[in-house]
Order: sequence, then C-alpha cells, then structure tokens
Amino acid sequence: MNSQDLTAREKEVLSLIVKGCGDKEISENLHVSFTTIRTHVQSIFTKTGAKNRKELIVQILSEK
Repeated sequence: MNSQDLTAREKEVLSLIVKGCGDKEISENLHVSFTTIRTHVQSIFTKTGAKNRKELIVQILSEK
C-alpha cells in the first residue's frame, strides 16, 4: 500500500487513527459527522487491504 493513494482527508483520518483516536474523537477533531469518518475509514481499509485498525497501523508503520 502506498499512502499516496489516499486522499488528503483520508491521510488526516489515518494520522489520527495511528495516534489512537476513535471515530467519534476523529469526527470531533475534524468537525465532520461520525458517519463521514466511518466512510473515510472504510475507504482507507479498502485501499490498504487492512482488515482492522491494528493491521492498518502495522502496515503504515512498516512503510516508514
């Protein structure tokens, strides 16, 4: 997975996921609805092939 495949907003969401934020906290930080964040998270999972947050974080950290 190349993080360049993600949109700017998906990268923002991803950075907050890596910091350990939950969807509700992310939606509050980015001032968008919880549903919108869930959509972004699902898109990130699809683009990365990750099945859950733990797998996603491992992928992202292994890229660095």
